Amino acid sequence: MWSVIRKFVLFSLLLLTGSLIRSQTVAGDAGFILKGVVKFNGKPAEGVALELKKNGRSLRKMTTTHNGRYTLRMSVDDSDKTCEYILSITRDGVVPKTLSINTYVPRSDFQANPFSTYDFDLEIELIPTTVSDVVIEFPFGKIRWYTDQGAFALDQVYAKMVKKEETKLKEDPDKYLKELAEKRSKEEADKRAEEDSRVKREAEQAPKQKVEEVAAHDQPPVSTPPPPVIPSNPVPEVEVKNPAVTPVKVVNKIVETPGSRDASLERFRQMTDPAQIAQVAEARKKATTEQIKAEKKKSANLSSKYESNNPMTSLLDAADESNRHVQTPPKK
Repeated sequence: MWSVIRKFVLFSLLLLTGSLIRSQTVAGDAGFILKGVVKFNGKPAEGVALELKKNGRSLRKMTTTHNGRYTLRMSVDDSDKTCEYILSITRDGVVPKTLSINTYVPRSDFQANPFSTYDFDLEIELIPTTVSDVVIEFPFGKIRWYTDQGAFALDQVYAKMVKKEETKLKEDPDKYLKELAEKRSKEEADKRAEEDSRVKREAEQAPKQKVEEVAAHDQPPVSTPPPPVIPSNPVPEVEVKNPAVTPVKVVNKIVETPGSRDASLERFRQMTDPAQIAQVAEARKKATTEQIKAEKKKSANLSSKYESNNPMTSLLDAADESNRHVQTPPKK
């Protein structure tokens, strides 16, 4: 039983793999055949040059024979939506044309219609002109795959967009192409003038910028002056008095060391810090109050000592003591 199931699963995988390989291989081998007739003034045109390009690279060049017929083959792709070919049609005395062909076919559509070739017939009509070196920027038509039709067809939406330009071109090809050439020349001239103006502005600004750079380089750098150094223990000036010699002020030179500099900076910070200033004021007020109290106490002590050491005060005190003894009779 298990051997039968195993064989069935293996057979199904082989079928699925084979179908996938087939779809990829056939899609890669399938071709889009563009064929038809090139006409000029209603007749088959001989000597018309056709060039097929893809991604800017030329793939094939050919020239129509006396019957004006052409046939070109392109690959069909079921994975790249941008698989696009450009066909250029040129000849002296006619308006050049280009045709866009997108050969992408969705994989589901290709599996439903797995053809080896997709034929597409297109008649190309050329328009006479006396203007040479003409470049038409827009294609006269676009071919792509339509899922609802299951076939390739001309893009009708794009055809409506270029219909106005095609009408103007057919009415008077020479006038249309001359106006187109003049417009292109004006655009190129404006572009060149804008580029020349940009180069001129850059050339004018370059010397000015160089002068500014040189001036900035030659100017000495601006340095911030260091903070003032306040010595931690300033030595007071010592005045030497000599009647025979003119008084001279002798000032001891202060030698600054790293330690004194740090102490000076710390002192300077304390002197400029509002909190430190308030604390110093409070300490000074407290010290002044204590000093006043000490002075008052000292004065009181001196006054009492003076009174005890005064001879007159001592005699008076002795007399008073004697009188108290005389007036008081002795006890019997």
